[in-house]
Amino acid sequence: MTRGNPDFDLSIADAQRDLARMRRDRKPLTRPIVCIAGWRAWPLLARHNARVFRSVFACDASRVLPVSYFSCGSFESAARHSVSRVVNAWGEHDGETVEVDVIAVSMGGLLSRFASLPSTSAALGIPRLRVHRLFTLATPHRGAQLARWIALDSAARDMKPGSDRLAQLDAALERGEGVPRDRLTPYGRTRDVWVGAKQTAPPGVEPMWVRTPWWSLGHLMVSTDARLLADAARRLRGEEPFARAGGPPSGN
Repeated sequence: MTRGNPDFDLSIADAQRDLARMRRDRKPLTRPIVCIAGWRAWPLLARHNARVFRSVFACDASRVLPVSYFSCGSFESAARHSVSRVVNAWGEHDGETVEVDVIAVSMGGLLSRFASLPSTSAALGIPRLRVHRLFTLATPHRGAQLARWIALDSAARDMKPGSDRLAQLDAALERGEGVPRDRLTPYGRTRDVWVGAKQTAPPGVEPMWVRTPWWSLGHLMVSTDARLLADAARRLRGEEPFARAGGPPSGN
């Protein structure tokens, strides 16, 4: 039976069972993982994701780092804060952080792309975030619908569709700078009135999307969606993923 998207045909219950299987059969961790929160998000949600990924890998807890930036009102300040957390945890070399995999929620996905650019490193005088793979959960790669109407700081304004910041990131993607397309796995959910499911992948890419139950807060609870976390965990463990690239989301 399909559950809304034949290219990501997975129930929440089945995803939770698969995460339980992974916890019983923990795999070695290839590289550190950074779990980056969304705009003005409380640290609780990043910590939740860090706990999930710690539980499915045989690793020391310090190898999975939760990062939030609640007090940061711009991409620049958020990049400085986030990169400093990674450097404090694992050091730097030749102007770059150690190579990491990133699980990023909402703005965290854009922030990861921004911090991975050599131009950002040069302009801010910080090490470049060296991202091996980036998994984005409801990231407004094409802009957030909510930012059209509510933009309380420069970070929010940068997430408006058509902003200079998004144009900068898209141009860098075309040049092959930062995180390349083949290292980016974008996820989206329907019923996301803040961002919009169709906005959750860069131009030329379709997100891997799931339908959101009516009782789940579309954008606010994306970081707890077991389907997205299980698929990302499978990919990092070298297992067959649940989702595959397909058509655009049906509905918002």
